[in-house]
Amino acid sequence: MGRPRKPVGPPTHCAICGKPIETRVYYRKDGSLHSYSTPTKYCSIQCTGMAAHLRQKSKARGRFKDKHGYIVLSPRKGEAGYQQPEHRAVMEAMIGRKLEDHETVHHKNGIRDDNRPENLELWSGRHGRGHRVEDEDIWSGSIPKYHFDAIQEEYK
Repeated sequence: MGRPRKPVGPPTHCAICGKPIETRVYYRKDGSLHSYSTPTKYCSIQCTGMAAHLRQKSKARGRFKDKHGYIVLSPRKGEAGYQQPEHRAVMEAMIGRKLEDHETVHHKNGIRDDNRPENLELWSGRHGRGHRVEDEDIWSGSIPKYHFDAIQEEYK
């Protein structure tokens, strides 16, 4: 005779992507229906991870420290937007413009959450192979020759 036809439980859909979730059916040893259940609210591991990410993002408001030790400024709960590192925001306020993509902000003392203006310097390029923007100006030709000669005189 075999098992009876699989009963259909209440329709359940993934809370993230909306795909239907298969209902698990449990039978007794004699073959009669015992119960059915939906094991989770999500259809896959990816949707479960996305739900966890959204929960964390909704908790993050204003100012928090990320896993790398930097202070991050985020939009308020319910708002979408860019989570900006605080040291970049401080540097933009110091120089009065948005930073270019190739510019990085270096912490002089190496402490990633110390975002005092006197501890930050603007670098062109990534850490390690870039150089300070002030140093670039000396060689760019934008400083008059007599200023450059005076700097050389100081170091003789």
